[in-house]
Amino acid sequence: MSIASVEKHWSMHFGISRAAAIEVELDYTSRHLKVLVRDDGEGIDSGVLREGRDGHWGLSGMRERADRIGAKFTLRSQAGGGTEVELSVPADVAFGRDTSRRPQARFKRLGLSSILGNGSKRKTRSMIEAGPFAFSASTITPLLRKGIKTIIGGEPEMQLIAEASSGEEAIEQFRRHRPDVTLMDLRIPRMSGVDAMIAIRAEFPDTRIIILTTFEGDAEIQRALEAGARAYMLKTMDPEEMVQTVRHVHAGKKRVFPEIAVHLAEHYSDEFPTPREVEVLQQIANGRKNRDIADKLFISEHTVKVHIKHIMEKLGAGDRTDAVAIGVRRGFIQL
Repeated sequence: MSIASVEKHWSMHFGISRAAAIEVELDYTSRHLKVLVRDDGEGIDSGVLREGRDGHWGLSGMRERADRIGAKFTLRSQAGGGTEVELSVPADVAFGRDTSRRPQARFKRLGLSSILGNGSKRKTRSMIEAGPFAFSASTITPLLRKGIKTIIGGEPEMQLIAEASSGEEAIEQFRRHRPDVTLMDLRIPRMSGVDAMIAIRAEFPDTRIIILTTFEGDAEIQRALEAGARAYMLKTMDPEEMVQTVRHVHAGKKRVFPEIAVHLAEHYSDEFPTPREVEVLQQIANGRKNRDIADKLFISEHTVKVHIKHIMEKLGAGDRTDAVAIGVRRGFIQL
């Protein structure tokens, strides 16, 4: 089916949704052909989704034709939230019986900017054929930013539109450019990458951010994911892995690599130090004695000793030096 045909039939069946743009996504492997079409219109009432509507859209007919060929038809929509139609067709139906000759292929995305419903024409950056999707990188190292720019520059559907070298700059650049995907270094000056991400997501909740780091500490990983990171990626990973992760996140999905999942699973049932205990541990790492820590944190020296006892127990440390080493490795503190 051509893009023009998609536009024609979508306008015919769903034009009442007053969408300004639609997006087409194709995913084909030796097992299936999947077609996903979504718009940004007004959506469909839940009652119509359940019962259909005479003279409009032909939902029951779509489902019947899909069932007839063993395909799976799914329609997702809500009032004010746009509409998404997905059709998954078995490979032997889509490509013929000899599916072994059909190559494995990564998904292909096609964007379509068109006049629908209200007559207004609008392009969205996330649509590839309508234009590259916007991408930003916030890292401390100019060399790393240059490397990312080189890698992304070889991908026709991606465009690097902003760079930042600090947390504050990352927030400002995001406000200015509103990229579709942001690659955020965990360790950037004056504000951590996670804190910058939290600030951005407070203003833009649907932001898609990938955390990039050399650190594999489970505490950092967990904090980043809980704060809303869509993926957590190590700088040592292959460039192609980075590109695929960006595509994955841009498609609205999350991604955690096996190497990272191992670190999370290793300490899954562990009790984490409290924020106050982490503060004490950081002061130990800074070389302060108990009396100095007490003065710094405005607590008693006895309370400091109690915190240190709990830190040792939770981290399984033998002494203060061991506790600091474990805290750094797991990402609770920094040196």
